[in-house]
Amino acid sequence: MWIDPWGWACHKHHSDPKFMGEDKKQKLTTLDEQTHRDLHKDLNDFLVKKTGNVDGKDVYMRPQRGNSGKTIRKNFSLEERLQALAEFYKGPGAKYKELAKDFFDQNEDLK
Repeated sequence: MWIDPWGWACHKHHSDPKFMGEDKKQKLTTLDEQTHRDLHKDLNDFLVKKTGNVDGKDVYMRPQRGNSGKTIRKNFSLEERLQALAEFYKGPGAKYKELAKDFFDQNEDLK
């Protein structure tokens, strides 16, 4: 987090989240604090619906206690994770225009 010249708290966000296994050194998009919170809520609400079945147990992509990025990466292939993010940025995440653009610029084959 950093403070812009007008005193607003700003956050840097990975459009292709690190917990999903993507490049930790990717371009970051600057968001105001409230937009960043809203984005994470929207993304979490979306990812909890992205489910699979591993060893007879239902699993989902939402990160939270007991379902770490490491667990998500183990339970879902990179292709499945990227497809879920593409669906998010084409659907409810489309309102985050700059993030969606950054995501698709990094993943042109998913446009």
